[in-house]
Amino acid sequence: MTTTLEAVPFEAIAETRSDPLARELYRAWRHRVALTNRERDCVAWAAEGKTEWESAAILGIAPKTVESHLIAARRKLNAANKVHLIAKALRLGIID
Repeated sequence: MTTTLEAVPFEAIAETRSDPLARELYRAWRHRVALTNRERDCVAWAAEGKTEWESAAILGIAPKTVESHLIAARRKLNAANKVHLIAKALRLGIID
């Protein structure tokens, strides 16, 4: 599966840097925002509406661990809160 970051021709973005989405995609590509598999799993379950407790039960880890993965993902994507994190992850093609 091709992610949004792989599908975008970044030479074209250089010409259209006035577009906020293009700038965000270009920054993410340059800095290679990489979430761990667990961070990605936690964000994906949060996007499905699962609480930290429910995500923990599904993944077989502690709720505090889910919380720490979401905090780490928020920091990496520079998101203000969980909703912002999910929106950015969707926009950048990190989750489906």
